[in-house]
Amino acid sequence: MAKKPSKKSNIENNDPKELNLVPYLDIVTNVIMFLLLTTTVTQMGVINVSAPKYGSGAAGSGGKQEKPPLNLSVFITDKGFTIAATGGVLPGVDSSEEAKAKGPTIPKVNDPNKCLAMKRKESAPCYDYVGLIKKLAEIKKLFPDETKINLSAEENIRYEVLVNVMDAARENPFERDESNNPMQMFYDVVFAAGL
Repeated sequence: MAKKPSKKSNIENNDPKELNLVPYLDIVTNVIMFLLLTTTVTQMGVINVSAPKYGSGAAGSGGKQEKPPLNLSVFITDKGFTIAATGGVLPGVDSSEEAKAKGPTIPKVNDPNKCLAMKRKESAPCYDYVGLIKKLAEIKKLFPDETKINLSAEENIRYEVLVNVMDAARENPFERDESNNPMQMFYDVVFAAGL
């Protein structure tokens, strides 16, 4: 004769089991680590850019005329550097009218010895960074309070050239200040569209 199962054994077998949360916590921990890693990497690629400021106009100036902003721009092309500002584009060093209209402000240097003297790893023709420093120093003397410069380059220009232009615009090693440091020039760099 078969025995009827006891109620005690049925109650023990029907108890709910505890849920194992360890695998879920492992997944949450991995997701948090991934999010922290991606947000840190993303912040390293941020370039600080100042937004333009809008003023109230000439009403609050009290009749005092302000200087217009310089809006200095350097365009890097495969022929050299073209420097422009609010007043227009600076002409090239060649005195002919055709060269002034078409050529860059500071053309490339064709002399291999000058390229080696500038300590750049470029073969002739190379960019004239010394000429760029001297031209920017002339502009800085006319606008001593200006620190911003806009940089733009053609799409085939190497990254090293862009960095060298930023270095040339930052300070003038040919002139020293009171504490014998190189004169500061245009150190607030703004990249134009296309870079």
